[in-house]
Amino acid sequence: MKVMLLIVVFLFVGCSSAPKYKYESQIKSSELDIFMQGKPIAYRPWFDVYLRQGQRNSVLNEMRIGLLAFQNQEYDLAAWLFDRAIVKIETIFANNKTAKKARSKFTSEEVKDFKGDPYERAMVYFYRGLIYLIRDDYENARASMLGGLLQDSLAEDQEYEQDFSSHFYLAAWASHCNGNQSQMEDYYNQAIKYKPYLPKPQPGDNILIVATSGISPIKKRQGKYNEQRYFDSYADLASYQMSRPELQIGTLKIPFFISDNLHWQATTRGGRAIDIINKGKAVFKENSGKAGDSFVQTGNTLMTQGRYSNNKKLGNAGAAFALIGLVSKGISKATTPTADIRYWDNLPSQIYLGKSSKSQINDSSFSFNFIDRVSQESNDYSLKFGQKVKNELQPNSSCDLIFMTNKSNYLTFRHINQ
Repeated sequence: MKVMLLIVVFLFVGCSSAPKYKYESQIKSSELDIFMQGKPIAYRPWFDVYLRQGQRNSVLNEMRIGLLAFQNQEYDLAAWLFDRAIVKIETIFANNKTAKKARSKFTSEEVKDFKGDPYERAMVYFYRGLIYLIRDDYENARASMLGGLLQDSLAEDQEYEQDFSSHFYLAAWASHCNGNQSQMEDYYNQAIKYKPYLPKPQPGDNILIVATSGISPIKKRQGKYNEQRYFDSYADLASYQMSRPELQIGTLKIPFFISDNLHWQATTRGGRAIDIINKGKAVFKENSGKAGDSFVQTGNTLMTQGRYSNNKKLGNAGAAFALIGLVSKGISKATTPTADIRYWDNLPSQIYLGKSSKSQINDSSFSFNFIDRVSQESNDYSLKFGQKVKNELQPNSSCDLIFMTNKSNYLTFRHINQ
């Protein structure tokens, strides 16, 4: 009775002192104050969670907050966050404790430090490259896009073909702006391998408009042990029905072209469709579990026979088999291959590209809208586009970039999947 009481008290004390969120620790307000120095105060709630969740979710939070800052034109903050994420991403296959832990069959997937899927990692480099383009740093913009292509090819335990046409095209655009025609041709030819309709940068083109819309890919679990990860097909359908950009300059309609669908990128590897992720660990758990059941059953039978026949050796052998069985079942339980369904939730689905020239925009009136694919209703973003033209276009012939999105800047402080 005393033992039971002690156990109940221990459980009560343990639960009462447990943090509200499983993978978060407490931080002092003074620690957050120091961290927030030099950063916009509006981001304090997100950085509070960033510090609480620590290394495990640092890349995920850097992705989320970085994109929020980018869409708010807080480019210094966005660049700082994306750079931090990139440093960690580039250790994903390194020979360190984190990488070894990720490869271990004895560690649940959801305990690992988040690094993201290939499409997520590639998009960090994409947005970082856009910031370089906005700042006319064409060499680093090109390098960033190529870095994203490398991440696109690295998935699970294999390497795949690089097929992000957006990255190839923007590498071509950076080369075009940098006056490197032959390099532009090379990257452009790579881009049109996957999207043949993308327009070639012409000598007079000095404005690139990048527009995004739609819902991010959503990861979910299934399977006997929740070990299989898949992407929600309804999110893809909803994204397809989302809006497309439309720019009218005077009487001229600027065409936009889809350069990438992130749902397609998320559910393919080198162009080949995938069904689920994490089959390997599920098979391991299933096999070891069955082996454990078999050993326990055999051991119990031998021990029973030993008792009835008064055969100590048989009984001891049975005990040994039962012990092996329990160990094997323990291994199966220890794998707990729960699929990691954390995902970059404020990503778009569709990436559109359009190009123009400063002379066209400066000499004419314009309107910018997102058109709903189903209802064909028009949402007017002309004022926002005009502000970008006024604030971000330089009065010279150098290349400039305008980024537009119809995605809300609303972002929860914590990701829905911890």
